[in-house]
Amino acid sequence: MSIPNEQNESFGGTASFFSDLSDVFEKSQHEFQRSLDWFFGSLKPNLDASRHIDNELNRELAHHFNFLDYLRDDELGLSRIIADLLNPNAKHGQGIKFLEILLQELELKDLVTDFDLMRAIVTIEKTIENDRRIDIYVRIPHRTSAEWYCLAIENKPFADDSEKQVEDYLCHLRSHFGRYVSGGHCLIYLSGDGHPPSNESLGRFERTKLLNKGEFLILSYDGVHFHDAVGEENFEGFRPNVTLVDWLGVCRRACRAEKVRLFLRDVENYCRNRFGGISVASNREIETVEKYLKEHPENVNIALTVFEAWPRIRYSICERFLEQLRENVERRLKNTESGESAGYEVQCMHLGARGTENRLWFCSDSWRVHSGDIANDTGGRTAVMLESYGSMSDWILGVRSPSYEVGQKRVGTQREELEERLTELLGKGTRSDWWPWYRKIDVQYRDWNSRIGDIAKELSVNQGGDMSSYFTREFVELINKTFEVIQEVEGER
Repeated sequence: MSIPNEQNESFGGTASFFSDLSDVFEKSQHEFQRSLDWFFGSLKPNLDASRHIDNELNRELAHHFNFLDYLRDDELGLSRIIADLLNPNAKHGQGIKFLEILLQELELKDLVTDFDLMRAIVTIEKTIENDRRIDIYVRIPHRTSAEWYCLAIENKPFADDSEKQVEDYLCHLRSHFGRYVSGGHCLIYLSGDGHPPSNESLGRFERTKLLNKGEFLILSYDGVHFHDAVGEENFEGFRPNVTLVDWLGVCRRACRAEKVRLFLRDVENYCRNRFGGISVASNREIETVEKYLKEHPENVNIALTVFEAWPRIRYSICERFLEQLRENVERRLKNTESGESAGYEVQCMHLGARGTENRLWFCSDSWRVHSGDIANDTGGRTAVMLESYGSMSDWILGVRSPSYEVGQKRVGTQREELEERLTELLGKGTRSDWWPWYRKIDVQYRDWNSRIGDIAKELSVNQGGDMSSYFTREFVELINKTFEVIQEVEGER
């Protein structure tokens, strides 16, 4: 059947319109590609020169050196630094200054005037009911009455909450210190990216009681990179307009001792680099880009496009690298005894922009499936796992339980036996409700954000490199070392 002339003309006009539109779009894309090529091509020589100068300066001044990279930088190590700064009688010699600044920044100013900060008592790992331990516990006596105020800090830069953890802390504080400033309390949940407690740690019903903002605050290390999920409670009202890095900066400027100022500067920089996002450029390189864009303002829109695309690019690179590691591990396992002795799976998980848990894991089909509230990703089995919780900057490697419930039931169980045998086999590591044994990745490989350029280069040549070799080797070696132990303890019976 032929199409009438009017309809035919209309159809032809529409087709022509979309054809012209396609040509315009293709031309626009081509022009933008040329602009990108020119932008990066002309900027690269300037950056190369800046990097050379920066490397020479670092050789003489070591301005990239930070002692915290080589000390204990886990949750307890960071808690000790914070607690020591809050302690008026600590060796920093600044008295109440740092504690006073924190209270003022948190808008708890009544405490500064009504309570005797000099007699504050600071405790690390304070044991309370149910064998719970609060990371930092600051008790401050009232100036004229017998009342006390308690500033408690739960430090969660990396780790998960356990069941009812924050609820138990709030219950303890309410029963011992009341609800009001005359003898009250405040629980600060200090997280790396500003994320709130989990539903398991602070249930929905308990959250409805948090009407008093002064009773509970969520503080981030450097900026809030976590956004409350749609449909979940909004915690914006509990996030003050200050971060841990902000507090450290104010303390540094108020400090009178040069040695302590240098220490605070290093702690401030460490927290900003570790928790504030990506830090791959030196100040000199940043200044070079700034100077370039001032001289070539026509390229600002291109720079803005690159900036907006960068998070997706970074997550894509990390996801591809995890997948490459999975393939490397599978190839290596085919030639090992543990890989041939039973069926197994090697899987990886990358959660993109939310990125709170990124994992590579190995588990054997012959290991038993745990019942109860189990993690679905390993099918309820114990696993050898590489994991980063947070911003891809703190990777740990170890043996992970399928559920914290398994870890809480230790005494006289197979879990306790597994912990003891892994420690005997591998030496002293760290353990938690989730992990019978784990260790932090070596410092030069631990932060993927700062090594993102190296990772991208390894992916581009598709032949691996230093990063790929290190993670593949360490992961496969841990499987080979622990396979028989896990098989004996966790094997199906």
